[in-house]
Amino acid sequence: MARLGIFGWGVVAPNSSNIDSFARNLSSGESWLTAFDGFGPSTFLVGNPEFDFNDYRNWIDQRFPPSKFPQLTQKMGCTTLYAVGAFIQALEQNPGIEDTLKDLGPEAQVLIGSGVGDLPTQYNIS
Repeated sequence: MARLGIFGWGVVAPNSSNIDSFARNLSSGESWLTAFDGFGPSTFLVGNPEFDFNDYRNWIDQRFPPSKFPQLTQKMGCTTLYAVGAFIQALEQNPGIEDTLKDLGPEAQVLIGSGVGDLPTQYNIS
């Protein structure tokens, strides 16, 4: 029987680049939606995440070869980068979990979800 444990969470949401800003924004009770200006009429409201993947560069550079960060930014779409950022937030919430995951090796699995993936990438490959 498989066991499942959730030891942290991260968030990338409209007007919220991390868990602390998300909590503050939830308590404000204001809308985070803005008019969509991508195509067609701007009568659609959307939530644009406040996110800068560079905020995670130091974390990635400390754990991977120097080529990893540029590789991620060049090859991954926004939603995948959001998922990586949220994953890093989750690890940072629980000091020691990273070493435990390494010690467990293949017995531990980390799953990252990004919904349908990156829409521009899906469009380009279709």
